[in-house]
Amino acid sequence: MRRGHPLARKPLTTVRYANAAHLAPTTRIAARSVILSIIVLSVWRARASGDASTTIPYFGLVPQVLLQSDLIFTATRRFALHYAELLSLVVMESPINRVSADRELVI
Repeated sequence: MRRGHPLARKPLTTVRYANAAHLAPTTRIAARSVILSIIVLSVWRARASGDASTTIPYFGLVPQVLLQSDLIFTATRRFALHYAELLSLVVMESPINRVSADRELVI
């Protein structure tokens, strides 16, 4: 998420995460990667209503979209830390327990 994002001010709880607007690459891209499929499914399951998600056609656009919106994105640790170093993005631990939660962060 971008610096100045309303969710960046306090710890990210499960409720705040579930109610946030999420960014997700399209299913066509997610289907190519087991990790992305798990992340997308986890986001959809965490969302109570499922109506505040935004999809984009290219994974590479994620950082730019985050910088210009109040969307959040769940990513691998490597992806999140890489773009947080390069851009004005905030990284937080994911509040959702997953098989490999130590590898997933919310940006």
